Amino acid sequence: MNNIETVLSSSITAIFFAAFVVTGTIWYGSTTTPIELFGPTHYQWDQGYFYQEIYQRVSARLIEIKVYQKFGLKFLKN
Repeated sequence: MNNIETVLSSSITAIFFAAFVVTGTIWYGSTTTPIELFGPTHYQWDQGYFYQEIYQRVSARLIEIKVYQKFGLKFLKN
C-alpha cells in the first residue's frame, strides 16, 4: 500500500493538470466555442480581433447621425 505522501502528491498533480486545462480553455477557447453564445475569449479580445469591426460600426453610425442632422431629421432608426 502506498504511503500518504504519494497519494497526496498524485492527487495534487491531477488537480493542477485539470486547472491548466480549464485555464487554457477559458483563455484561448476551444475549437467548438461559438462566439455568438459565449462571446470572445480573452485571447481574441487582447489580440484586437474585434477592434476593426467595432471601429467600422461606430464610424458608420456617426456618419448616419451626421446625415440625419444635416437634413434636419429629428429621429434615428435603430
